Amino acid sequence: MHSLYVSSFTIRLATRDDLDVIIKIRQEASLRLKHDGVNQWQGEEPSKKTFLYDIEKKYAYVIEKDHHIISMASLCLEFESAYQTLVDDSVSSLTIHRIAVSNEAFGQNITNIWFEFFEEQAKIHKRKRIYIDTHADNFRMLNLLRKYQYLYVGLFEFKHLPDPQRYLFMKTILS
Repeated sequence: MHSLYVSSFTIRLATRDDLDVIIKIRQEASLRLKHDGVNQWQGEEPSKKTFLYDIEKKYAYVIEKDHHIISMASLCLEFESAYQTLVDDSVSSLTIHRIAVSNEAFGQNITNIWFEFFEEQAKIHKRKRIYIDTHADNFRMLNLLRKYQYLYVGLFEFKHLPDPQRYLFMKTILS
């Protein structure tokens, strides 16, 4: 899947040329999280190296409006090994990571586009489940996950992060 046109928005795979804009959006999102009192994205992670990896593995996507990047997210078709203690890795799934929206597009329901895209990709790739995790204090993401009917699975840790606890959510996709 290389690009998808939705209304006046285009979703496409990110390239190395997009990295500076992706980092800027990450910084904007980090400041919003800090303002909200959320200790997520307050350190080095996700780092430039993480975003480069996502781009190289073709996990990183961007949303453009009028040829201007306004949001980014990573969509992995592989199972996230950190979830193994909570879920069955034999069920075909995809994993969402690192959703962020630019300041200019914040509040414009860009996440609606992302969540429709994620479900469409699950169907295209014949995945039965979508997984996403978030920080326990990230009330904006927790509200979105409820809105899109994701079910709470449990608590786990990303051991490499300074504040490692995350909530895992899942949505089952019907063919």
